[in-house]
Amino acid sequence: MSAEILAAPTPAAWVDAAVEHWRALLTDHANCEKKAASTALALMFAYPCDTELAVALARLAREELRHFEQVVRIMRRLGVPFGRQQPGRYAAGLRRHVASAEPRRK
Repeated sequence: MSAEILAAPTPAAWVDAAVEHWRALLTDHANCEKKAASTALALMFAYPCDTELAVALARLAREELRHFEQVVRIMRRLGVPFGRQQPGRYAAGLRRHVASAEPRRK
């Protein structure tokens, strides 16, 4: 497989690692889709009076859940079990930059 099929410049070493660890990549993908849907729903509940935001987040949650279902179907077809993952350093680093108090949190 080559990095040229990807939309963004991607180091060949990453492509090689993804090909070698494709089961872990699928598991990570499924977990990311599930987390994206969960976050969208949590934000809907955090800001119940913002109807415009709630509608957009509901749409996003449905889309992410469809993606989750697609990835899980592929995993089942390939015999890859779904499992929880430990939170990654990357996500923890991103969360450190998120405001925790209103109004900046929103």
